[in-house]
Amino acid sequence: MEQEALKSQSVASHVERWKRSGLERSARARILGFALLLALIALGAFVRIDTALRDPNFDRVHAEGMLKSDPGLLYYFTERILESDGWPPSDFRADPRVEYPLTTDIPAMFPVGQEFVIAWCYRWFGGEMPLHVFCVWAMGVFASLCAIGVYGLALELSGRVSMALFAAALYTLVPANYRTIGFILVGEDFSLPWFCAHLWLLARAARVRTRASIFLAALPLAIALSTWHATSFVFTLEAACVFLWFLRSGENPFTCRGAWIMPAVLAAFGLLVTLLVRAQRQHQRVLAYGLSDHYRQIFELTRLDEAVGIHDSESDALAEAGAS
Repeated sequence: MEQEALKSQSVASHVERWKRSGLERSARARILGFALLLALIALGAFVRIDTALRDPNFDRVHAEGMLKSDPGLLYYFTERILESDGWPPSDFRADPRVEYPLTTDIPAMFPVGQEFVIAWCYRWFGGEMPLHVFCVWAMGVFASLCAIGVYGLALELSGRVSMALFAAALYTLVPANYRTIGFILVGEDFSLPWFCAHLWLLARAARVRTRASIFLAALPLAIALSTWHATSFVFTLEAACVFLWFLRSGENPFTCRGAWIMPAVLAAFGLLVTLLVRAQRQHQRVLAYGLSDHYRQIFELTRLDEAVGIHDSESDALAEAGAS
């Protein structure tokens, strides 16, 4: 009996050591995978930025002559936002220059979003660098962040760090991903990384099935859709794939707990942006109260707390608004 007990204890200890070594290998593999992912992002950003700046036709001092069609229009929006200290210009909804002599409602006609991010980043980090050169740097980094979504999606689908790294490396090395080099400003360089992050987080939400995971999957989708018009076409392909899956399996994805959060976030995101633009135009402030710690963190991470005043109670919000 004693020998059998000792033998079972020995087997149990071996199993426990094997489990611990497996966990250690998994943790080490994820750390190594994350480090190599950062290297791939840096490589992609370097290729985009260095190729653009080394072009003999690229003028590092003057932007004139290099801004035509859409990039020129986006650059104009960014300049106007910078002139307004990072906020929409007073004539943002009736711009007299885009379609002179007619006026243009810019946020109604164009998916303005990245221009604000570039303007804010330039105010904080641009220094003496010419704006068009800073745009090349910023958009080169943004476009390379697609590798994060590709890595995360492959990791969710395969469960293997090696496959995730292979997918991210394949994305980084495919020449088609560098087709926007030298455009200075283009919507897809900012929008596609958010859409890739959405696909990764959507696969994660399908696995963990929590309301928070669905919300996190919806948020980058809302940003992607609102910053590049062609993202709606890509999203239509995603919706078609979901519909085909429904036809094959007979399972309705909207019957899952919390599935309503995704369309609700998309609708709320569009309404919030419109509300903020109108409030700024009328020199008013948008105030909110009663938010949970989770939503407060979301407002802080997205810097929405700079545009929306956050308060603990209704009385505090009314006091700041000057209402009785």
